[in-house]
Amino acid sequence: MAASLAVEWSRVQILSARQRAGLRTGSSCIYATAASYHGYGDGERGAPMSLHHQLVEVAAGMDVPEGFRADAKGDVIVVSPQRPEHWNIIQEIAFRVRLADAELSTTSDVKIAGTGENDKAPDVAIFRKGEALHARNALAFFEVVSPSSIEADYIDKARLYAEAGVPEYLIVDPARETWTLHSSPSDGEYQLTSTKPISTPVRVADIEFEL
Repeated sequence: MAASLAVEWSRVQILSARQRAGLRTGSSCIYATAASYHGYGDGERGAPMSLHHQLVEVAAGMDVPEGFRADAKGDVIVVSPQRPEHWNIIQEIAFRVRLADAELSTTSDVKIAGTGENDKAPDVAIFRKGEALHARNALAFFEVVSPSSIEADYIDKARLYAEAGVPEYLIVDPARETWTLHSSPSDGEYQLTSTKPISTPVRVADIEFEL
């Protein structure tokens, strides 16, 4: 049985009106700290989920204002605005995928079933047209790294997407000017990883294109 997340909200910092105003002006906001709750894993095993893994699941389940994202960063969850350049890269990737193969469809920031206790919303997900939006049907997931999502994109989502059996996971890092492709998931880990300059064409889901 998959681990079931039970959260005891004892001291959660709900977004105040002032914090929401801060979000609208483009600043980040810590939503919950590690001291805010206690979580437990699968009751049959009695094994607690690690604190950080709990935060990853809680962040995925949060209802944040439109245009913002929630990421687990260390022992806090940070809500931050999605910058225009970040969104432009996401849109460009989705466009290039569909242009390369008309039989493919993409989603952007849409929650996909089968990606953990709370469904995750990859920046871009690739499916064959007509397939249900479930990790078992996905051809690839993409994440575009932002300052608040470095740990989540490189570590947490690599684990989660491998556990979900997503065949390929591409991380696009504009700050480092690189892309990193994970492939061949097995036993909850990607077995192959390749990192190249962002100017290098990448082959994902049997199509090749430039970022």
